[in-house]
Amino acid sequence: MLGSLVKAPGFMLQHVNVYIALLLVTLVHGLLYWANSDLLATFVDGTVGGILWSTDTLLMARAVVLIVLSLALTIFSMALVARSFISENYSPKNSLFFSSLAFAIVLFAVMMGTYFLVQGIAGLASIGGIFSWMIGIAIFLIGMVVAIMVIKFSFTPVYMGRGFLPKDALTQSWRATKGKALYVIVLLIVLLVVTGLLQAIALILTEPIQNETYVYVLYLIFSSIGLFYSSSVLGLAAPATGMGTLSVHAHRKK
Repeated sequence: MLGSLVKAPGFMLQHVNVYIALLLVTLVHGLLYWANSDLLATFVDGTVGGILWSTDTLLMARAVVLIVLSLALTIFSMALVARSFISENYSPKNSLFFSSLAFAIVLFAVMMGTYFLVQGIAGLASIGGIFSWMIGIAIFLIGMVVAIMVIKFSFTPVYMGRGFLPKDALTQSWRATKGKALYVIVLLIVLLVVTGLLQAIALILTEPIQNETYVYVLYLIFSSIGLFYSSSVLGLAAPATGMGTLSVHAHRKK
């Protein structure tokens, strides 16, 4: 599994056409944020809570659509890379984009549910006393559950790319990570480090550039490279599956 960290660059060089497709998706992703620069500034400033509690319905709707589409395009990009790894004798028939969109909606709902749950628990901190300890433990447990979900479902986009419907991809990812949590944690940490380094390099290269458009495009290119590497690593690391585990709606025999 960890060997995929070393093998991924070779795969990337052999599948430049896949990267071009991913880059185009990344550019669409970037255009969405460019068209909603006010929301982007809010996300960067960390004041998303202000939007969630805003009385401006249109603003909230734009934020929700932007976040959901952003998640969908990221999942779609990862699944798109994973689809090029298919070696089993079947032809995926699931709609990759709509599967990604469905998964993104569920993911967004879970994120918002977790956010409001944490906010509600944190709001009880004013009571003080023993409740402060209970609140701290509750938030810690929620964080642990979220971390476990990230680890167990990290291969979900990969299996969607292989033709699984979202619910089947979640199940398959849960099974694939059984007894391999430590390896997955190492993979995710390395991927965070690599993508962080790419962002740092982009920051250094764009510092002397005055044209904001060039800076934005360069950032998108580096982001797409990081996403391509991460998707390649996960695609190589994910255990292979047989046709027998696929939903009847997710594939057809050739």
